[in-house]
Amino acid sequence: MKHNIFYLATFIFVIWVLCQPRQIVEKNQPELIYYDTSICLSVIEPYKKTEKKLSIIPTKFESINVEKLPKNVNDYINKFKSIAIKEMQLFGIPASVTLAQGLLESNIGKSELSRKYNNHFGIKCKSNYKGDCVNYHDDDPNDMFRVFKTAKDSYREHSILLNSDRYKSLKKYGKNYVKWSYGLKKCGYATDKKYPEKLIKIIKKYKLYKYDQ
Repeated sequence: MKHNIFYLATFIFVIWVLCQPRQIVEKNQPELIYYDTSICLSVIEPYKKTEKKLSIIPTKFESINVEKLPKNVNDYINKFKSIAIKEMQLFGIPASVTLAQGLLESNIGKSELSRKYNNHFGIKCKSNYKGDCVNYHDDDPNDMFRVFKTAKDSYREHSILLNSDRYKSLKKYGKNYVKWSYGLKKCGYATDKKYPEKLIKIIKKYKLYKYDQ
């Protein structure tokens, strides 16, 4: 009888654990920083964490095909160039790199992740994040991505991420978008082996470097 009670209790505990909400933690990934203490602290609006429960929404990850760039790329550039320039002034990240990453990661703002959830940079949820996340099939079928209220919030979080310990060494490149592009790949921003070349191609084709002046 005692053995039966023990086995029953163990079974209930296992089921309870399996039913808990899942959050994915990447190995060797630093925690996302929500309060930047290195630069412009007086003008940076800290990102407020929410106490919402984790929501898991399966969908497909999309990114731009740089070999067949559509005609409406300039619409995206015109819409977000002022935000990218402001982020450059506050955080020191070349506007050309920010815009190229936004174009590439969001499929020119047409991906489901950017349209529905305002995530233009494929920013993932970390273990200490309390807000909403969506499950996108990127490098890992269990990848969890951030949900933002506005696209502008996504741009701000991108700037904060690139000022974290993992990427802060890239600041030494100043406005050299070529070195930034290769540095992002080296620091692990993307797994695509051609990621730097794709960014550089977009920057050159649409003369995004002019926004770095």
